[in-house]
Amino acid sequence: MPPLPIDPAYTAAESSAGLQRQLSQNAALQQRQSGLLDYGYQETGYNPASGTPFGTVQVDPNNPFSKAALLKQNYDISRRRAGQSMGAGGGLYSGAYQNQQDFINRGQLQAQNDLQSSLTKFLAQNTQDYTGAGVTEQNALSQAMADRMSRISDNPFYQPEALAALRTRVPRAVRPAVRPAARATAKPAAKKVFYWPGSTTPHTKPYAQAPKAAQKAHAKAFPKAQQVYVAKHPAAPKPAAKPAAKPAAKKKK
Repeated sequence: MPPLPIDPAYTAAESSAGLQRQLSQNAALQQRQSGLLDYGYQETGYNPASGTPFGTVQVDPNNPFSKAALLKQNYDISRRRAGQSMGAGGGLYSGAYQNQQDFINRGQLQAQNDLQSSLTKFLAQNTQDYTGAGVTEQNALSQAMADRMSRISDNPFYQPEALAALRTRVPRAVRPAVRPAARATAKPAAKKVFYWPGSTTPHTKPYAQAPKAAQKAHAKAFPKAQQVYVAKHPAAPKPAAKPAAKPAAKKKK
C-alpha cells in the first residue's frame, strides 16, 4: 500500500498522544514509589527504561516512620503498658495477663492485615493507571487516524492519479517456480559432442573449428568423407591425392 500523504494535524495528534502517555506513566511510577515509602515497603528489580516498570515489593526495615513501623511500635508499647499495669496490681503471673497479651496480639494481626490489604489495593490501582495510559494513547491514535482518513480528499498532498499510476507501474512480485534448494541440486547440463565427417569418434569441437593439423590428419584417414565435405565447404583441406601406380616392369625373356 502506498504511503499516506503528509497530514500535519495527524502528526500533531500523534506527538500529543505519545507525550501524554509518557507523562501519565511517569506520574504513576512516581506515585507508586511515594506510596510504597509511606506504607513502609520498597520495590527492587524494576527498570522502566528496559520495559520492566514493576519489581518485587518487600518490607523496608530502614524506614522508622512508615505506617508499618509505627503500627508495630504502637502495639509494642501497648504490650509493655499492659505488663506494667498487671505487675503493679500483682497479676503478672495470673491468667488475666496472658489474656490481655493475646488480645493485643490479635489486634496487631488484624491491623497488619488491614494495612496489607490497603497496600494491595493501592498497587492494583497504580498498575491500572500505568497500563491505562498506553490504552488511552492507542485510542487517541485510532481516532486521529479516522479523522485523517475522513479529510484525505481535502489534503493538498493527496494525488490519487499518481498513486494509481504507481500501483500499475510496479509489478507484483512473482513467486519463483523452483525453490532455491531445488535449483541447488539440479543436475549439470551434459556436454555437447561433435562427430567429424565419416568418423564415429566424439570430439569437443566442430570439425570447422578444429586445428588445421587435425583437419589434415582426419582428411587423410577418411578421404571419401572428406571429398563430400569439401564439396559443401570449399575452404576445407582437400584429401591428399594418392600417388600414381608405377607400370609393372616387363619380365625379360
